[in-house]
Amino acid sequence: MVISDEVYDFLTFDDTKFVPYASIGDNYKNTVTVWSGGKLFNATGWKCGWGIGPSQIIKQSGLHTYASIYCSNTPV
Repeated sequence: MVISDEVYDFLTFDDTKFVPYASIGDNYKNTVTVWSGGKLFNATGWKCGWGIGPSQIIKQSGLHTYASIYCSNTPV
């Protein structure tokens, strides 16, 4: 199982192309990739993001999030 933090995927140097970990071979089967809307839109205080991965893992993380977050920011 891999959690791939790719919040800075858009920030590359010297014309280097970013390659998502999940796109290599069959890594998508056991990878959850996370991104940050706060980083993408230069609003880091928002603390909102999303994850993409296998449905059985995403479902469990959604249940955990639902049960553990009691306060969120305005954009979320």
